[in-house]
Amino acid sequence: KRNARSDSSFQPIIVASHTYRPSDKTRWTTSLGYKYGKYKRSGLDFYNAANPSPTYYRNLPSYAIQGGLTPRQSLYDITKAEYEANPDLLQIQWDNLYMSNYMNTATVTNVNGIAGNNVTGKQSMYVIGNRVDDMRTLSFNSIITHALNEKLTVDGGVNAISQYDEYYKELADLMGGEFFVNYYQFASQAVVNDPNNSQNNLNNPNAIIKTGDKYSYDYILRTLKTNAWGQLLYSYNKIDLFAAAAAGNTSFSREGLYRNGLFPNNSFGRTADQNFFTYKAKAGATFRIDNHHTVFAYAGYITDAPTANNTYIAPGTRDFVISNPQVSKTQTIEGGYNFKAKGMNFRLTGYATEVNDLTLIKRFWNDDPDIQSYVNYVMQNVSTRSAGVEMLASVKIISDLTATAGIAVGESYYNNRPTISIYQDNIPSMVPATHTVYIKDYYLGVGPQSVYSMAFRYSPRGYWTNLSFNYMDRNYVEINPERRTELAVDLVDPASQKWTDILRQEKLPSAFVVNVAGGKTFDISKYFKPFDRRTQLVLSANIGNLLNNQNIKSIGYEQLRYDLANQNPNKFPNKYGYAYGLNYGISAAIRF
Repeated sequence: KRNARSDSSFQPIIVASHTYRPSDKTRWTTSLGYKYGKYKRSGLDFYNAANPSPTYYRNLPSYAIQGGLTPRQSLYDITKAEYEANPDLLQIQWDNLYMSNYMNTATVTNVNGIAGNNVTGKQSMYVIGNRVDDMRTLSFNSIITHALNEKLTVDGGVNAISQYDEYYKELADLMGGEFFVNYYQFASQAVVNDPNNSQNNLNNPNAIIKTGDKYSYDYILRTLKTNAWGQLLYSYNKIDLFAAAAAGNTSFSREGLYRNGLFPNNSFGRTADQNFFTYKAKAGATFRIDNHHTVFAYAGYITDAPTANNTYIAPGTRDFVISNPQVSKTQTIEGGYNFKAKGMNFRLTGYATEVNDLTLIKRFWNDDPDIQSYVNYVMQNVSTRSAGVEMLASVKIISDLTATAGIAVGESYYNNRPTISIYQDNIPSMVPATHTVYIKDYYLGVGPQSVYSMAFRYSPRGYWTNLSFNYMDRNYVEINPERRTELAVDLVDPASQKWTDILRQEKLPSAFVVNVAGGKTFDISKYFKPFDRRTQLVLSANIGNLLNNQNIKSIGYEQLRYDLANQNPNKFPNKYGYAYGLNYGISAAIRF
């Protein structure tokens, strides 16, 4: 068995920290950290070959009905019967891919741009490549805390993060072939008869790629974040108050190490820095009515800089920046009530958060015959809102048995109609297609928005066992904004089922999960005399989804491709991720 997609990571972190205490009232802690290493995610690449994914829509039975101008019921029936008779066809057919590579003898001319330098051999049509993030991060943090008196404490600090990320593809497996070529296979839709279009790197054209070599894209993002903050804490009798503020700057730049054939003047070399000033403010109060009852309220206003990945339209191929990048603004408020008594705790919280001026970029392959390109779908000035209530209560039934109940009910949704700009990877133009998407009040695909839980914990003499029952509901698929445009429903009857199918947002089925966990803590000093009493061995185990429900749709999304020609929402049906069935884990830890 083999998986085309696997992740691997080796990113050690080294931290040195120093604490200085000039007096009982002052503590100053400074730390310096360094993180480096690579994160890799593998995947199939192919050139001049059919998409090998079994779930690619053209490979599914439904394509016989939905994909062409003339539905072919007989082909649908035959293909569906084949899948049902042989479920292995729903997996990647590795033998077929290897055979395609074995049989594809080809000659590559003018290798590395050298006239007459020709190479003949088995050119892989399918390969496994790693998407690599080679990271180096240096961080500095310094915090000082000083008690001005018994009631008033001041905190402050500065921090800085300098990050260097090189992103590239690395060939991991030629799958039976002798070499791959550093071509961009979808460039044929651009300027006709221009041989440079297909070159991922004009500085080294027609490059032969072998295992371990870089290909497709290679660029560096440099980011520098600096921040300074301060906070006042005041405590007197029954009230605690705090107020805090922060200000900082985020800057980043792109350096292209390849000269892309479609963007020869906008891909190689380093760009000027993008700079964003950010600030934050928050305040809150806690009032203790008596020894059992407490109320609290917090509020904040936060600005965040955009990231490089949602500022550069397509950093893998060019240095184009979205129009008017800006910081996002978050307003948030939270309040609640606490009750504590012997053997009983209760907490009720309400919250509301609104985020404005968000920038989101969705990148995907668009199969539309008029496009046939990777698309950068830029959503700007996006507004979202979240609001809800949470409740947690625990009661000690007997000395070693505690029952806990939790409820979280909220709503997270889009709160405006943002502007969309669409940039195609195979069109060198900087001028995008723009329009408005009518997504206001559609839910965000952030997971269940109603969760109810009941748990029982039994913990006698160092042992503990936890049994929980969890019910989740109101989980919505993430929408495709393009289905909420004027063009998507143009001339469709608003009273028709087709209108409903295009615009409705699917709600995933509710789910019920039972989990059980347990463990034991051992005092090592009882068995090994050199250890003191603070050294403990903790063993634990858990079983998730005890009822082995394998039909839980944990996430879902509408495909970003949409059949505008026929306004058919079923041509690219929703995709889902399923929760694990029965699963278990064990762990051991030493505390000292």
